Amino acid sequence: MAQGIVELKEFLQSLLNPSVLTFDSAEGVVVIILCVIIVYRITKNLGNFIGWLIGALFMIQLCYVLGLTVLDDYIPFSAIFKYDILTAIAQVFNGTFIADIFLYMSAFINYVAKIVSEFFVNAFPFLKNVFGDVFKSLPWEIFSPQ
Repeated sequence: MAQGIVELKEFLQSLLNPSVLTFDSAEGVVVIILCVIIVYRITKNLGNFIGWLIGALFMIQLCYVLGLTVLDDYIPFSAIFKYDILTAIAQVFNGTFIADIFLYMSAFINYVAKIVSEFFVNAFPFLKNVFGDVFKSLPWEIFSPQ
């Protein structure tokens, strides 16, 4: 079988023009140009798709966090967004730096929510009960009952 492949390769090589840049090479040049254009267009659109995908994952994570708040009583976020997306992805890569990256992202989102709520509680003390109810199920406690 290997001998048959070698014989076919030698036959196909005998069909080629010994000079590189001839009219016979035009078809090959057109194919190479088409391949370069296709690769360029795919990578150009791939960047937009990756950006959209990251935005969609962020929105899913945000809706998950909203499902932990009192807003879930009015809009059932927790019925649709049942899992912490970033933590679920981190579970797949448990023990690696990729898991650490996803866990840091999830912690960052929760920390930002904590900082924003603490700011509003300190700036507007009369809102403490409101924020305590809104963020009742989050994993941090700044609104402990008195």
